[in-house]
Amino acid sequence: MTGFSRCSLVREALPEKLRETAYWVALEVAAADRLVRPEELRFLEMLGDALELDRTTTAAFERGIRARNTTL
Repeated sequence: MTGFSRCSLVREALPEKLRETAYWVALEVAAADRLVRPEELRFLEMLGDALELDRTTTAAFERGIRARNTTL
């Protein structure tokens, strides 16, 4: 099963109102160790596409995660 197929399964299992929340949770998991690998970035991109989230929404979530994990 490909990554996009898995993402499609997630989309089918979720009500539309929880799609943004699912993406946010995936971002949280990916950023938990403060090192997001290229494979994780690709999966997040596929997930955002499968969940039919617009680029503005995904970019805002990603920026929020980066801001929260920035150290002074």
